[in-house]
Amino acid sequence: MPEPTSDLVWLTCLLRELRTDFADRAVRLRRHTERPWVWIDGGVDRSWIADMTPGASRVRRIRPDDDDAPTEWRLWGGRRTDGAQITDGTALGGDRVLSLRLDWTTRLGESAASDLIIEFGGRHTNALVVTVPDGVIVDVLRPVSGKVNRYRELLPNRIYAPPPRLNRASLLDPWPWDA
Repeated sequence: MPEPTSDLVWLTCLLRELRTDFADRAVRLRRHTERPWVWIDGGVDRSWIADMTPGASRVRRIRPDDDDAPTEWRLWGGRRTDGAQITDGTALGGDRVLSLRLDWTTRLGESAASDLIIEFGGRHTNALVVTVPDGVIVDVLRPVSGKVNRYRELLPNRIYAPPPRLNRASLLDPWPWDA
């Protein structure tokens, strides 16, 4: 049986902190023009960066400089993320995949939802915006074609498939304890 990891505990604490920070706040997703970073912009005192640098991914709170935003960052995810509210979050399958639910309003005034998915996977880190409930990829930080990965493609207008579990134990599954 595989050894249990602390990923789920870490992700659960991170989700709790993100939900607290973004409660009842409109957010904007921005993408760095040169680096694989996603900025979850909830205002000056409530901003986080998901650094998707392969092998060194992390999510951290920041205090952005207003002067940097127009030149180094651009909006990401289009109308599906601009002014959305983060209403829920989960660790997909208890693995190293974080999913944040974004609720937004269409131009016709109807309620809609998207998911911001952040995958922590060593050199395979990535961030995606996916429609709900059909799971179609709207935008992806680091596109992955079938030539690069035979298991799954991460391209706009494709159905999202989570990364394989790689036989890691999850805290959601029962596993034996030695006293």
